Order: sequence, then C-alpha cells, then structure tokens
Amino acid sequence: MYMAKKRISGATHYYLRQSFDEGGRLKSRDLFYLGLDPRDYLVYPDDGPAFYFHEDIYDGLSEIGVPPENEELERVFFPFLDPETQRVIEGFSHQGKTRKDWEALREKVDRAERTRFHMFDKRRMHYLRFVEMDQSRIGKAPKKIYRDLLDKAENECPPPDESKKKNKRGRTKRSKARNLLERLMNFETETLRFMDDDQVPFTNNRGENDIRMTKVQQKISGCFRSVEGAAIFCRVRSYLSTCKKHGMRATKALRLLFEGKLPDFMNE
Repeated sequence: MYMAKKRISGATHYYLRQSFDEGGRLKSRDLFYLGLDPRDYLVYPDDGPAFYFHEDIYDGLSEIGVPPENEELERVFFPFLDPETQRVIEGFSHQGKTRKDWEALREKVDRAERTRFHMFDKRRMHYLRFVEMDQSRIGKAPKKIYRDLLDKAENECPPPDESKKKNKRGRTKRSKARNLLERLMNFETETLRFMDDDQVPFTNNRGENDIRMTKVQQKISGCFRSVEGAAIFCRVRSYLSTCKKHGMRATKALRLLFEGKLPDFMNE
C-alpha cells in the first residue's frame, strides 16, 4: 500500500493505492480516496502526541476486502503527521532504518504469510540447511532452526547472575531482551502454531486493532466514569468490530441496530 497523487483541474488529489500481480503483470488499484489533504483523516486527541486514523478509512478498506493494518497505514501517512508526532515515532520505531528498509522487511513478511513452499523447495532447503538426505523429519525442521536461534540468543543474552542478588526474595530483574527470550523458550508451541494450523494468523494485528479504540478512549478521557459505562463501550465496539470482519460498514451496522434488527450473519 502506498500514497498516490493525481493532478485534476490544477489540484492535487490523494489516494491510497495498492500494487498487485495479475497474470505476470504488475497492476495497481485505488483503495481509498483521501481528497485534497490526507491530514483530514488523522485524528489527534487533546493530550500528548498520540493520533489515530479516521474510522472512514477502516470502513472503506474493509468494504473492498482489504484488512486495514495500523502499522502499514502509519508508514503511509507518516509524512503527513505533525512534526512532534513524527519525532516521537521516529524515536522508537524508525530509528536506524530507512523507509526502504521497512518496506523491504514488510514485503518479506507479507510474502511469507501469503505463500506456501512446494515440497520440492522444502526438500532442497532441508538438504542445504542440514546437509542430510534423510528428509523423513522435514516437518520438524522449522522447530530445529527455531531452537538453534534460541541457543545463539542464549549465548548473546545470558540470564542474570543469581549469586549477585542482594535480596533473596523475588525474581531477579531481567532486561527486556531476556524477558522476550524466555517467553519464546517457554511458549515455543504457541509461537510456532501458525506453521501447523492455517487458521492461526502470522501476527496478532487483528487482536491489536480490536482493542485499539479502547486505548484511544483512555487517552482522550483518562478513564471510564463507571464499570457500566466501560461495559457499554466494549459491547458497542465489539459489535462494530464483528460487523467489519463480515464486510459490513459501521454506519449500516448502527442503522440496523437502531431499527431493532440484526445483521444477516447473526441470524445464520
């Protein structure tokens, strides 16, 4: 996904555009019309450098079957963010990498998600990686590679020295890298489940998107005034999120709700 510009009657119009392969030819299609200023679709809460995207973008992309990814939208809209927000984001997510680096990494991950290796390619890679002809355990190769990487990480990020612990109670403090490494060790099955089960996505972006608006509400208002209000908010967001996943726009979902009706997929 990228930002495209068109000159129409002397004015510059902006579009969200996507490239795709069709019969060996690279083509593109417009996903969403952003008007004359993409900044109109950026919403800034009153406090701090936080921002979020206008709901029309999520609705428009979902309507044509393109799952909206916050990270990708952030990359596309980055040049249009205000300078302070750009500075904050650069500080922790773009440091040391150019935009071309991020695009290459994203394309590599997307390709890994979309494609499945042919068995011939698996066997060839197995031989090149392990230098053995016996490929009866080819299905377990990814786990072996995963554990090899964990072993290397163990050497580079060893556990803290328990003998230097002053207070005998509690757990010795660990770095963020060490905590991540231990979680990858302890939850190997969960981490690699997407390789065995096609129903499990490669990332948890969909889950993050579902709870994002709750965090935005917290940033704007600070907190909910009551437990009942929080429950109502979550119920409404859950309903809208479910409708979006079934290809229904939020406006239509709310209209059906006010008419006392349920979407068709809820009656199936």
